[in-house]
Amino acid sequence: MRSDVSVIILPGRTPPVYRPGELLSCEYKIDIRPGGPKANAIETTVLWQTEGKGDTDIGVHFFERREKKMVQPDVLRQTHKLTTKLPQTPLSYDGRIVKIVWCIRVRIFFDDGGERTFDKAIRVGDAIFLPPDDPGQDDEKNEDGETPDEPETKEKA
Repeated sequence: MRSDVSVIILPGRTPPVYRPGELLSCEYKIDIRPGGPKANAIETTVLWQTEGKGDTDIGVHFFERREKKMVQPDVLRQTHKLTTKLPQTPLSYDGRIVKIVWCIRVRIFFDDGGERTFDKAIRVGDAIFLPPDDPGQDDEKNEDGETPDEPETKEKA
């Protein structure tokens, strides 16, 4: 890992939670210290990926690549902006088995063949869905065949 390179990604809000279809605006700044490696390309991406059991799926929503002439040291020191309208789906999801994670990614490619990737997590949608510990728990019905809103409390004699 190169300690002579850093990237700060600042989403447009704290916490970085966005509604589907909303405009995502963020800024990022790249710092390559004097004497550090020379960048030859930079990619910025807004993407989602799955984590957990099974294969990893990935979806790229926004992608921009800047080549050699756009990554000169004086250009890199500037604050860069990224703006994109987020899609309606998929929403961020924090399941026990699978998660859908959104992030803003800045990836720097160097003349020596190396690269560094910096991610900043965001959420699309504000719902958190966790399946119950007991899969049969949701099937509980009262005498009328309805699912109770609150657990029934029985009085002790």
